[in-house]
This record gives sequence, C-alpha cells and structure tokens, in this order.
Amino acid sequence: MGTTTVTAAAADSCGSRATCEFDVTVVDSEPPTLTCPANITVDADPAGCSQVVSFAATAKDNCSVASLKYYDGATEISSPRAFYVGIYTIRAEARDPSGNISSCTFTVTVRDKTSPRITCPPRVRTSPDPGADHASDVVIGMATALDPCAVAGVSGERGDGLALADPYPLGSTLITWTARDTAGNASSCTQEVRVEEAPLWLYLPCVLRQ
Repeated sequence: MGTTTVTAAAADSCGSRATCEFDVTVVDSEPPTLTCPANITVDADPAGCSQVVSFAATAKDNCSVASLKYYDGATEISSPRAFYVGIYTIRAEARDPSGNISSCTFTVTVRDKTSPRITCPPRVRTSPDPGADHASDVVIGMATALDPCAVAGVSGERGDGLALADPYPLGSTLITWTARDTAGNASSCTQEVRVEEAPLWLYLPCVLRQ
C-alpha cells in the first residue's frame, strides 16, 4: 500500500534509449470489519445502584486495525466499566491506518431488582375514648425505608379499609406499610394498633385496691 514510482526504458537496434516514469498508487479504501457484542443485560449490585460490565467488539482489516474505541454518547469509555441502573447505547468504532472507519452499536442494560428495606413503626396499644368503642387521634408513626437507588414512596393501608387518621375500633387493626422504589420493586411490613378497655381495677378507688 502506498505509491511506487516505476521507470520504463526502451532501446532500439541502433542503441538509442528512452525512459519515462509513472507512479503506481495502492489505496486502502476498505474499512475494517467490525462486530459488536450482543446486547448486555445485568442486575445491579444489591449493595448499590450499579454494576461493572465487561464488553468487547471484534475488528479485522485487510491491512491492520489501528484503533478500537468505545463511546457512551460523546464520552470515550473502556471495558470493564461501572454502569448505573438504566439503558445505555454504546458505539464501537474501529479505524485502520488509512483512516477508514467502521462502527456498530450495542446496549448495556442495568436493572434494579433489589427491593427497599422497610421498617414498620412499633406496635401501638391504647384505650378507647371515654364512653366510646373506638380511639381517636391515635399516633401510629410512619414506616421508614432505605433503597440502594431511590425510594419512590411509602404508604400505609389499614386492614379495615379506613383512612389511617380515622378512629380505630376496639380490638386489633393491622396496618400494612409498603415501600416502593423507582424501579417498581416493593416490600411490606405490618404494624398492629390495639384498642383495649382498661382493666376494671384501674377505675376502683385507691382504698379498695389496698
């Protein structure tokens, strides 16, 4: 590949000679043959919101491959690389010494499969309102949740279908708390609210308790 100068010479029977020159140029116009890896899907590390991914394209050329690079958008990257949860389109680019370029793309998908860690408020025990069969203004607290990526929300649902702030009837009412992350993973825990009549002896005069 390149330019070669060729000299041609001719002579006749009388000994006269003549020469001329011409160039022969061999041009590499064939780009590399590039094959990207198949699309990659992995789960994020349960302890974090990312995963390390290895990848490799293969490139061949009729002369030689000068470079093989990878890009995430406009950013050059290398393998292995940590990717956060999401979908990434990676472009591989192969170049030969003549500047011919081939490219291909593949995707890297990192999925969040880890549910939030939820902690319920403590059990609540309380007495009914005076002369009533329910307890009003019960302080139930709020469940808390942690997630390696992000918690989308925490909600509570009473077993009797009433609003959390409504009065609680005598007996046991269960509240199911549910935490969801931004990927839709969920986890739940249960809190009990128990409304009990105080023992009769608490209402007796002190002298009768002695």
